[in-house]
Amino acid sequence: MPAIFTNERKKRIYQSLIENGIEFFGKYGVKKTTIDEITVKSSIAKGSFYTFFPSKEHLLLHCLIRVRERIAKELTAPILETAGTPEESIAKLLQAGPELPVMYPVIQECYKPGIQKELLQIAGELHIDKREFTPVPNFGAVAAHWKYQGYTIDVEPRELEQAVEFLSSHTAVMGYAAFRKGIDILMEFSAIGCAGFVREVLSQ
Repeated sequence: MPAIFTNERKKRIYQSLIENGIEFFGKYGVKKTTIDEITVKSSIAKGSFYTFFPSKEHLLLHCLIRVRERIAKELTAPILETAGTPEESIAKLLQAGPELPVMYPVIQECYKPGIQKELLQIAGELHIDKREFTPVPNFGAVAAHWKYQGYTIDVEPRELEQAVEFLSSHTAVMGYAAFRKGIDILMEFSAIGCAGFVREVLSQ
């Protein structure tokens, strides 16, 4: 007979499973991590796991959603709290993209071909948009911040998100060290070239 949990206990277990999933998937990957390891760390019976998630892959999807929320907060908050130029902000955010798999190793699982396909299938079944678990900052909020400061941005936030996702996916698969020099060069050029799609609004 499955264990009966109070609503408060369910919330705590759910949070614990997510946090332990982020830790174990980041260290060992989905394939090598067992449900036993996650449930022991979460102090529940293995059978109780399925009360919360149908599979490890479902848990991974929710772990990635949690990580995306953290990334959006951690990377965009400093920008939203300052009055830096869009050029400076874009350089910071593009540089952060390749570093995401280092900050959150669980992100690497998102880009493994077999797992990625399974995650997209699960997301479709649960009506979860891919952008909800793609590890990128919240460019929508940043673009609104720039507009508030008096800048017109000639690029869609989603296009910037795709650029960060592209960089993040490559470093997740091939390793951060392999891209370090290329990233430095890209940052140097972005600081010069991004003025092409950022125009300061002249005061009337």
